[in-house]
Amino acid sequence: MTEKECLRYDLLKATRYNVDEARACYNFIKENENPVVEPAVATKPNGIYVIYTDGHAEPFTGTNSKEGVQYIGVAFEGKSFAVALQDIENVVLLPEDKEAGDRERMRRECDAIYDYNSFGNTAALCEDNPNLRSILGENMAIPALGILNIMAHFKQEINEALAYVGGAKFTDTWYWSSTENNQNLAWLVNFSDGYTYTYGSKSYAYAVRAVAAF
Repeated sequence: MTEKECLRYDLLKATRYNVDEARACYNFIKENENPVVEPAVATKPNGIYVIYTDGHAEPFTGTNSKEGVQYIGVAFEGKSFAVALQDIENVVLLPEDKEAGDRERMRRECDAIYDYNSFGNTAALCEDNPNLRSILGENMAIPALGILNIMAHFKQEINEALAYVGGAKFTDTWYWSSTENNQNLAWLVNFSDGYTYTYGSKSYAYAVRAVAAF
């Protein structure tokens, strides 16, 4: 007999020839014979980083090389992203003569503050307003509200790194997130006090600090 046939016969005897019980035991053994082990996802230690054009990143110490700096990196509680060195000013997410597509949006603040999908959100906004892609550039996104709130929370630390490498500090102004409230509104954060605001008409012009993958 084959190995499988022997296993089936042994299980049948062990269950006093109860076919249903033997079949259940056999299926359980085969399903768990080679368990799939998910690879561990490496997370960056919390902190502020300096990211260079060659892809190298290192923790910000205040003594880092200033040559070839591309972004400032942020890692916090398993979330990591790269922050552009400059603001994009007067960004309109959706001109008044354009209509937004029909898709799921986040009307409740308790949901929106846990949105970290910067690139997915930005792709949707660019479908409505293709001009955003030329404003942002390739591989850049408007931060989702959860990411923008992390940026506001670490405003002082990020500003210190930005100033060190010759970037532009965050200003005490309103910044767009890419998290939409409805077809006409998107969520904003005021970087003077960290206040999250929902009634931002997408036809109004506010600042964007773009992010990239890190």
